[in-house]
Amino acid sequence: MLPATRDVDLDTFSDLTRERVEFAKEYELTILFSDCAVGAVPALGSAYGLPTIIDQSMKARWDDIYFEAGDYEELIRVSSDQFRRLTADAHCAAFSHSAIRDRIDGICTLGGGRITARSAAPSVQKRTGC
Repeated sequence: MLPATRDVDLDTFSDLTRERVEFAKEYELTILFSDCAVGAVPALGSAYGLPTIIDQSMKARWDDIYFEAGDYEELIRVSSDQFRRLTADAHCAAFSHSAIRDRIDGICTLGGGRITARSAAPSVQKRTGC
């Protein structure tokens, strides 16, 4: 789980999980999350028996948290205390970087480039202060 303003660094995430990681195809998501809209990914993996890893960048975001409700039309809002309870079994690690934004004619769009920030010794930790 990470804020929408950040991108996953797949190399770092692969190092953390000790597996080669790549983005899933939509049809794979449909099989795994059959009760969600096509391509939608639930924020709480524990609801599906999956581990949840929270990016350390979430530390600075302990106001209300919003996440998709399994579709692209509704959001769920939880307080920071509710979020901590919902993710009590989650692990915390650094696996993202700021998304690059380009301004073209006053419209903010995601850039095509990516910044890779790799740590020397990535580790996944049981959530203690994330």
